[in-house]
Amino acid sequence: VEWILDAEMYAIVNIHWDNGWIRSDGTANQYRLTDGVRQKFRSYWEQIAGEFADVGDHLVFEAMNEEGEFYVNGNQNNGRDYAPLNELNQSFVDTVRAAGGENGSRILLISGFLTDIEATCVNEFAIPVDPAGSGKLLLSIHYYTPFPFTLMSEPMNWNGIVYPATTWGTTSEQAQLAGVFQTLAAFTRSRNIPAVIGDYRGMRDGDGVLCFNFRADRVREILGAMLDPKFDGFPRRRVVRF
Repeated sequence: VEWILDAEMYAIVNIHWDNGWIRSDGTANQYRLTDGVRQKFRSYWEQIAGEFADVGDHLVFEAMNEEGEFYVNGNQNNGRDYAPLNELNQSFVDTVRAAGGENGSRILLISGFLTDIEATCVNEFAIPVDPAGSGKLLLSIHYYTPFPFTLMSEPMNWNGIVYPATTWGTTSEQAQLAGVFQTLAAFTRSRNIPAVIGDYRGMRDGDGVLCFNFRADRVREILGAMLDPKFDGFPRRRVVRF
């Protein structure tokens, strides 16, 4: 954290999977919220917030990564259960605010359901009440659509179509992307809460690029779309000068 702050950047600290204990992975209570998890979650944030109580507003806390996944009676077939996630997000806000120091006004990221846009932007997902007042909470989401293109690494045959996909950018795929972000925009405006796409702030002229991926073809495709002046795979409204 000190290295990041010394470089005049913002640091985000969260609980990041850690073997999935928040959703009780691998236990009989998987996808249910238990008292033990409630206590452990609160204890984590008491300790983290206490340790960094004197660090200023360039340090941001995020409730959790992608572990906010609960289902009615722990059964995925019964539908999503938003109450446990709402409870944990509220517990996170209350615990950090009570820790004193800079925590009383620190920016906090609350976690969406699996940080998925469409699963989060629903009436059942609640924005916590913040003792600090308005303007101090952000909504944390990620975007990995379509999964066969963005995340798949091992070949699979789904209904005669062999994945992973190696291209993206058809009219329907672009329309899907636009529709998802229109959903996010409408939701966040109606709740008066900004959204943060995790680990991404947008690219600016003069930035550098350091790209890692477990698939070499993905690196070539991503960097080609960003850096190749002759790239024509889809329209680029703005080309960043790296």
